[in-house]
Amino acid sequence: MTDRDNEAYSFMDELNEDQWSGEPDKLERCINWVTAIGLQRVDGLRVSAYLIELAKQNINGDITMDEVKKRLDDHYKAKKNRG
Repeated sequence: MTDRDNEAYSFMDELNEDQWSGEPDKLERCINWVTAIGLQRVDGLRVSAYLIELAKQNINGDITMDEVKKRLDDHYKAKKNRG
């Protein structure tokens, strides 16, 4: 297992805790991210540390899903241009 896998598992464990019980909006965002990352795992894919950081920001309400999408698009466009 790689460090990236460990980070994703740690993130999933953190999200599965009952820490969101009093905040329905955060709970819904948490469930959505756990589902999305879990589906990636089922397909044998690994998520990046960058995506995990964006997910945390989204769950905490710091950024919207539109902002997550924009940042991911910009990140991978820049990565493609470098490579």
